[in-house]
Amino acid sequence: MYAVSPFQSLYETSGTHSGLRALKNRLYAFFGIVLIVLLAILLHSAFRKGGLWQEGRYNDFRAYHDAASYALDDKLSSAYALEERPYQYPPTLASVIVPIGLVPYRVGLVIWVLLSLGVLVCSFRVLDRVLCPPVDGLAKMVGFLFVYRLIESDFANTNYSVLLLGLVVFGFALDRSER
Repeated sequence: MYAVSPFQSLYETSGTHSGLRALKNRLYAFFGIVLIVLLAILLHSAFRKGGLWQEGRYNDFRAYHDAASYALDDKLSSAYALEERPYQYPPTLASVIVPIGLVPYRVGLVIWVLLSLGVLVCSFRVLDRVLCPPVDGLAKMVGFLFVYRLIESDFANTNYSVLLLGLVVFGFALDRSER
């Protein structure tokens, strides 16, 4: 038996329109699987480099968590003097992320990474509102593939860049919806 080609349905249907629709559905399914795999890789990378499974392994989130903990005790300046992972960001960021300091490091890491992932997915979903012409799902997926390496780096280091990107995208979407 021969393997079925994704283009075979184009030849088997009597109408070209239904054959193209079948091809598009297969592409959506393929890209959906690719998206799920890539998002799982993002999660794994952030959790592994963030030290979720290995004590003593940290990335930028350690500095955020320490700063939030120190800010709760009204000793934020001490976070800038830490030897292992000094806080290098503005005090305003520490004031925004103070709730992360209320939970243990690993719980905070999971919350941070899942929040970042949710913001990333929602940002791509609202791109239609930010960009004037409607953006097809396949075009969004191709765009995601183009920026994936940059996103993977932000997740591996647990940077706040993804959250900042979401703030900008949601701000533009809100502005467009009010017009």
